[in-house]
Amino acid sequence: AAAGTIVAGASQSITVTAYDNTNAAVTGYAGDKSLTFSGLANAPDSAVPTVGGVNLGSVTTVSFTSGAGTANLIAKKAEIASLDVTDGTTTSTGDASYDIDLTVQHASADHLKFSSNVGSPTAGTSFNLPSLQAVDAYGNLADGGNGAAAYSGAKTIAYTLSGTANGPDSGTDSATTAVSFTAGASTTTLATTLHR
Repeated sequence: AAAGTIVAGASQSITVTAYDNTNAAVTGYAGDKSLTFSGLANAPDSAVPTVGGVNLGSVTTVSFTSGAGTANLIAKKAEIASLDVTDGTTTSTGDASYDIDLTVQHASADHLKFSSNVGSPTAGTSFNLPSLQAVDAYGNLADGGNGAAAYSGAKTIAYTLSGTANGPDSGTDSATTAVSFTAGASTTTLATTLHR
């Protein structure tokens, strides 16, 4: 099987070649072909991988010349997976040497999110926020998996809160802004006190 390493969200050109049972390229396989690709998972945020701008699992039109056609693949989930294809009659499934083995890395961290819901703290009482996670645009944790660069180190965090800042009569809101991250997750206790 062909193999490669790609980044979630990045466009990657792939080539599909038609072979006969002697493993010779079928040069007469030409023109527009209706192909269906499979094997890659949806991202944590449910974004669907695409080939030729069409979601995996749906029919994609690929133009072939002398037995070979190219299309652009965009994977969305950080994973190790195999991409297969069929035209409804001929398929790459059933033999691992026919597919494309892909290592998909997460993209650079795009935003932060809490690992769980905050709950209902009491005004003026200190509590700990859930840990923070740095994720890419598709929700993949920026943990450095599959050879990607992890979101790690000391960071300064700014929080956006709803409502009127501080207490109506007294009390100043406080939160932990100096936060350390390892493999995409915060390791600092996020002590917080809200008076609003």
